[in-house]
Amino acid sequence: MDRRVRAAASVAAGLLLGAGVAAAPTPSIVGLWSHRVVTAQGAVGVVWDEFGADGRLHVKIVNPILTMDYYGVYKLLNNGAVLRAQINDFTPRQMCTLVCSPTRPELPIGRPGDSPLRFDGPSVIYIGGDMYTREK
Repeated sequence: MDRRVRAAASVAAGLLLGAGVAAAPTPSIVGLWSHRVVTAQGAVGVVWDEFGADGRLHVKIVNPILTMDYYGVYKLLNNGAVLRAQINDFTPRQMCTLVCSPTRPELPIGRPGDSPLRFDGPSVIYIGGDMYTREK
């Protein structure tokens, strides 16, 4: 068999064999994820991250004293290996018991931040070093 014919046959066979092999689908970050936080004092809190298909981000941090809601945007970089998030607003602006005092955001406002992102199956992700579980 001629060298050119053998080479063409080899390429064709490779294409045919490769056509049936599909890459595993990348899980989607879109949805609601939770991360449990235990402080040194033993207090338990939960961080809820909700990623919208439209690039919107809602973060709810619930702790024994206060619940804070943060609103912003996100995008995935480096083929999904990096999560870039930017928080643009938060509520509540004040906490009232006997008197009202302003709340301070725990997250930076108006500055994009990048975190490594890794999927561990369709229901677990690691953002930075924190493990999140898919809720819906």
